[in-house]
Amino acid sequence: MTSEQEEKDTMLLDYFQACLESNISDFAISKIEDLYDEDEDELVRAIWMERGTSQHIFSITPSGFIKTVNTKMPMQLWVQVANSIIMGVTLAYKPDEDEVSS
Repeated sequence: MTSEQEEKDTMLLDYFQACLESNISDFAISKIEDLYDEDEDELVRAIWMERGTSQHIFSITPSGFIKTVNTKMPMQLWVQVANSIIMGVTLAYKPDEDEVSS
């Protein structure tokens, strides 16, 4: 992985993290860790979210894919994470009005 690719991956992971932080109010991000996926040659961000004493972990890729998830993660949180990432991808790749009309 080049330093340019690492910088791009980090920027995208920061973007998705911001989407999660702005859209999920009943859980808080308590920890993040960037890991290198040798098979895919990309960074993956592990995110720990908590509410009270409950803590759940999942990881996302710079493309917005959910790589791993804690199997005991509440359905409510799972839906909020998925919707936040989908919304982030939609906003990031939304075509300009000019492109749609031509």
